[in-house]
Amino acid sequence: MKITEKISCFAKKFRGAFFAFFAAALCFDSFAFDFGALVKNDSSFEDYGKNDFELNQKNSASVWFRAPFEKSGENHFAAEFVYSFEADRQNENYKNALDFSLFEFSFSKEISSSVLGLEFGRFYFSDLTGKIFSQNADGVMFGLKNNWLKLAAYASYTGLLNALNTEMITSAPSTFLYSAVGSGTETPGVENGLNSFSADYDKIYDLAEKYFVADFALSFPNLFANQTVSAEFLAAFRLENDDFNRMYATLSMEGPIVSSLFYDVSSTVGFVDYDAKVKVSNLSEIRLDYFLKKFSFSADAVYASGSQGGLSPFAGFTKNVSTCSAQKFLYSGILKAGVSCVYKPIETLLFTAGSDVVFNASAGDKNEDIEYFGFQYSLGVLLQVKSDFQLGFTASQFIDKNNSENIEKTAFDIKAVLAF
Repeated sequence: MKITEKISCFAKKFRGAFFAFFAAALCFDSFAFDFGALVKNDSSFEDYGKNDFELNQKNSASVWFRAPFEKSGENHFAAEFVYSFEADRQNENYKNALDFSLFEFSFSKEISSSVLGLEFGRFYFSDLTGKIFSQNADGVMFGLKNNWLKLAAYASYTGLLNALNTEMITSAPSTFLYSAVGSGTETPGVENGLNSFSADYDKIYDLAEKYFVADFALSFPNLFANQTVSAEFLAAFRLENDDFNRMYATLSMEGPIVSSLFYDVSSTVGFVDYDAKVKVSNLSEIRLDYFLKKFSFSADAVYASGSQGGLSPFAGFTKNVSTCSAQKFLYSGILKAGVSCVYKPIETLLFTAGSDVVFNASAGDKNEDIEYFGFQYSLGVLLQVKSDFQLGFTASQFIDKNNSENIEKTAFDIKAVLAF
């Protein structure tokens, strides 16, 4: 099928969204429109332990639109339509995709000392950890905030998302692979492609699996001594069958320790229904940040359970990758600790550096041992060449203890963003 025919099919399938987009545009004063375009390039030269660099390419072009319902702009409609191309030489996947990455109505109203908020449509949402659910979805979110309380209730549906641009964990931890193919080396968890949903790369829009996701978060800013305590409950239910439902309860605390030194600690208990049983897992993280005038330093550690102490391997919802290795290790059966630094000598220039020691928390016959697995580091620079042109360069490397060709990875990334 030609690309023009694919676009025509896409337009017919989502003609309701197109109609809503243009109907909404007619409701606004044309002088209030704010619109533009973005062109992005990501060229990555990657070597998988074979001293043979390959070029993986990602490009996208998007047009965005924002129109307020009133002068303050607090109440508005926003949308972004994007075309993306990706050539993944490692997995031999070539993607051409069309998508609405944003299609959102947002409303806000101040009542007494509180602010009420409402968002609905397609927009990005992340849980407290940023490692369980962090993606676009079609849904609604209600929020309330004041000086002592902040709460949010969120519900969404994933079945209309483009699977080409949305990676979700769709198989249970019991099917995860804990050894890299062909190496015989025990590793942290990797989703088994034979048991998980795979997008059809011959399409420009392939519908994702159907899940209903609900989230409720409660936060108490400055509860005591400028400390903030938060709690969250997140649930994801598969609508096509009920063999892999997930629920998560998170408690977090953050705030200053002394001047310029801040901490953030969280722990999540995961309840996953698979193998006809509800199994319990854990995701915990601690982070320290120290800020100076032009520098910031961070140290953090994150643990996603294997089978330690009666726990089961942790499984999130969004397929967030935990290392920069050739294998897409999930936050499952892994422990890593690292440090990072950001230096901003001038307003338009940013340098970054970071490293992590990685441990396999799924080692041993029963996936319950914790053993040293590898080391990773990255160096980066970001330059705001002009107000509408940004250029970045990153070098990264993952070295595992056995120098495995299908785990080690060296990469050099060049990114450019041009705004119109």
